[in-house]
Amino acid sequence: MKFNLKDFCSNNLINFLILFFSVNYYIIHCLGKNTFSMNAFEDSGWGSAFTIAAILGTEFIVLWHLFRDKKTSNKISWGALAYILQIYALREADFHRTFTIMNVTKSKFFKSEEVLFNHKIVAGIILGLFAIALVYLLIKHTVPIFKKFIEGTPWAVSIACWGGIMVFSRILDKSFFNKTDNIYIKNIEEMMEITGAIYAFTAIIFYTILYFKKKQLRD
Repeated sequence: MKFNLKDFCSNNLINFLILFFSVNYYIIHCLGKNTFSMNAFEDSGWGSAFTIAAILGTEFIVLWHLFRDKKTSNKISWGALAYILQIYALREADFHRTFTIMNVTKSKFFKSEEVLFNHKIVAGIILGLFAIALVYLLIKHTVPIFKKFIEGTPWAVSIACWGGIMVFSRILDKSFFNKTDNIYIKNIEEMMEITGAIYAFTAIIFYTILYFKKKQLRD
């Protein structure tokens, strides 16, 4: 397994262009004060709607693979990924606010006396299954994806970009970036979430294209 920078870059032009597009768009959006509203990056703005649509689009294709794949272990992986994406989309939509008074991902939810016990049970089951699915995928697929990343395989690079962006956006969310009154700085984290969703969708598209190419060769 040898890393070749030239091949890596040439194979991942689209991945690089997605990053360029996202940065470029955000700058143009911020500069176009008389054209665009920064409300686009609020919870009720188009940014969240777009992010959810991209996540659900990714889940749609993942479910297609789930029902098409004949190997049981692969079906488990696809099912775990579909579940994670479903929770991912619901979290982006702040779905918990429909039924609870606080964020179910925070420990205070389970400690609060104001939260009904049955709500805690349901939330615990949902989050527990999410944790199991995530750990399963990490254990089974981290090394293979890393190898594909080193090889410059586009879908693996897209996954790496998605993961890196989501981790960094969480760091920003807990930093002064999310507490500043400057909306242009504060909304960088929101733009990163949009970009992350684009990479997730791109990853499954790249993977599916490769799947059809391999299938064509077999046939």
